[in-house]
Amino acid sequence: MIRRFLTLKALNIVATKTNKEYLPKPIEKLDSPQRDFQLSKIKNGLVICSLENNSPLSSIGIIVKAGTRYENFDKENLGITHMMKVASSLATLKCSQFGLSRNLDHIGSSLMVSTTRDFFMYILQTKRDNIDTALKYLSYMATMPAFKHWEVKDSIYKLSYDIHMVAHDPEIALVEDLHKAIYRNGLQNSLFSPKFMIGKHTCGKLREFHESHFTAPNMALIGVGMDHSSLANRAYKNFSHLSTDHPTSHTKNAEEINNEKTRDDNLNKIVRNSQINNRIFYSNESRVHTMSPLTYALLVSEGSSHNNSKDMLSLALLQKIMGLGPHTKYGTLQTSGKMTKHCLNYKMNPILSPFSMTCYNVNYSDTGLFGVYIISQPEYMDRLLRCSVDCFREIGKTGVEKKELEMAKKMLKSSYLMSLEDPTIFIEDAMLQASLTHQVSNSDKILGMIDTIEVVDISKVAKKLINKCALAVRGNLKNTPYLDQLMI
Repeated sequence: MIRRFLTLKALNIVATKTNKEYLPKPIEKLDSPQRDFQLSKIKNGLVICSLENNSPLSSIGIIVKAGTRYENFDKENLGITHMMKVASSLATLKCSQFGLSRNLDHIGSSLMVSTTRDFFMYILQTKRDNIDTALKYLSYMATMPAFKHWEVKDSIYKLSYDIHMVAHDPEIALVEDLHKAIYRNGLQNSLFSPKFMIGKHTCGKLREFHESHFTAPNMALIGVGMDHSSLANRAYKNFSHLSTDHPTSHTKNAEEINNEKTRDDNLNKIVRNSQINNRIFYSNESRVHTMSPLTYALLVSEGSSHNNSKDMLSLALLQKIMGLGPHTKYGTLQTSGKMTKHCLNYKMNPILSPFSMTCYNVNYSDTGLFGVYIISQPEYMDRLLRCSVDCFREIGKTGVEKKELEMAKKMLKSSYLMSLEDPTIFIEDAMLQASLTHQVSNSDKILGMIDTIEVVDISKVAKKLINKCALAVRGNLKNTPYLDQLMI
């Protein structure tokens, strides 16, 4: 009886505690989500951008102007951004490789590191309760890498694996071939390290590249799902140590400074000319014969940069008009765009063999590429390339119909809004805008800019497309014409 009494008494105590102490706390009333990003700078020049959307998950992004275009053959650092991406999860000056992984895993964070020809990017997602911890370790990764020689050496196999996979992927290799053919500046550098540079990226070169480019004026910090004032305070705490300029390895004396000044004065003219020529698009071609049963072709002309929003949106609409291929699995090519329809019955001689044709459009900070990407059987490549050239010439002469433009606007708006449903794409878009223009436009403003594009704007950009072209082909080239044959 006594035992039963004590048991009932204990159950009453537990029930009382459960009712009073263990019930979930009432949800605090949240402010309405913001529509516009807030931007500011801390003292060292780091751009800070935030958007409070009351999401239970927060996204943090760091973008650095340190893409492959900043690699230099003279400094023997080709492929160094690829190696830095591979080494991004290694030990830092504040914690070990295991500590970095263990602490981010403990708070349920997910991290993605990526590189483009313009930028080096970190994107981290975590619960908003763990922002402080996540941002602390993210700052360690981005600003305090240790580059210990034994860890770098142990990571070389990842670099070799990536290079091996790219060599056996004709679609990626074709894009790299094209950039090597048409650019003579940093944009010709591949996203992947050259094979001859495996094992050549020493710890000293990694540190030198990091110190030269991972400076506060070259970086932007973006937070989605957090208040701007709290992000600014966290940024000051974790990123205020960043350099505001390019550091030097030692203190220069007066003689060295005078010598550098004389040398710079003598080379000023050459530097200015090289800067002017940096964005020149060269009409070249690349041809790589392989034993592939298919032929891959990429025919492009100069497109628009990120800084020219009107031309960039005009080409995006023209891309929708020309066609991006079927949007559904096993979809018909008849509804996939003007270019494909034109090629299916080119000169009243339909192509019966399967082929893939999509309009290609890519934008960089100071230039872009626009054209057509084709995969087909070798015997049909000649007809498909000539058909594509004829279609672009026709668009340049006659323009597009208003009905086609209105349909393209609806397609572009829907694809843009649906892409923003992905939090990774959403923050990546904000990162690009913050780094390039120091301002971030919300979706309503982007949709309004799309509505302002007229038929005249499409015709204006279309007329420039066939003036100067470049061609990259790979695979079985027995029936693939040369560039000068296409431009007749």
